[in-house]
Amino acid sequence: MAGVYLSYAAQDATLADQIVAALAGSGITVGPTHPPQQPPGVKQVARELTSAKCVVVLWSDSSVQDDLVLAEADYARSRDIVVSAVIGKPLLPLGFRDVWSANLTHWTGGRDSEAFLVLKRLVEARLNPNSPQGLPRIFLCYRREDTQDAAGRLHDRLVDAYGPDRVFMDIDSVPLGIDFVEHVTDQIRKCSAVIVMIGKQWQTIKDKKRRRRRLDNEDDLVRAEIRAALQQKIPVIPVTVQNAAMPHADDLPHDIRPLARRNGIQLDASRWRTDVERLIKELDRVMKG
Repeated sequence: MAGVYLSYAAQDATLADQIVAALAGSGITVGPTHPPQQPPGVKQVARELTSAKCVVVLWSDSSVQDDLVLAEADYARSRDIVVSAVIGKPLLPLGFRDVWSANLTHWTGGRDSEAFLVLKRLVEARLNPNSPQGLPRIFLCYRREDTQDAAGRLHDRLVDAYGPDRVFMDIDSVPLGIDFVEHVTDQIRKCSAVIVMIGKQWQTIKDKKRRRRRLDNEDDLVRAEIRAALQQKIPVIPVTVQNAAMPHADDLPHDIRPLARRNGIQLDASRWRTDVERLIKELDRVMKG
């Protein structure tokens, strides 16, 4: 029996079918959806809900007024297995405004869109609640010569908030015989957000041998990490320290120029604790709801 149950209003059946197809294409089987003309019986619904490891509730202006959807959502919340998929700006019931959620308002059905990837990761986390691999994770991208102290300090605070198995930094040792880029891509794929630490020297640090800017080297570790995250539509959060400014797109290699358009946050030494707590509050939406 499928581990995912989809709760939705009849008016949202088309989008529900797209969600089922996209999840199925990603290797996640969703229980049978029931066409409006063939509503399931109470016992059948009860069996499917009881056996589900994750209940995706499709919230819309219609579903927030649907008694069956509300009942199914309440049951899922009582078991802590609910994931919200929101379209538009419906007034969510109390208790569902702070659960794990993905905004599918502008989603068109593609499996590579950022909105769907967020939903997919949240569903996977519900399906594997006791596995570190099944939980949302954060990756810290930084340069030692630029932001090592700040990155280490932030790492320790994130570990306090989410646990050591969910915060990663330092992809240093690539196993023998493994393609470097493929290894980085695989490590980044396991994460739900990538934080890019940017200090005053982040753009200008040069390779000691060739005396060229490191960012201009396609095999540069930091560039490879950012590129992998952007290509996989994983949220990338620039974090500036040392009063550094965000880089302009024209100053970046072509494959990581989208970094300049990402909304980020500044961590000021004089208000470090306050700024970090603000960052964690934003990360909570993905990390623990």
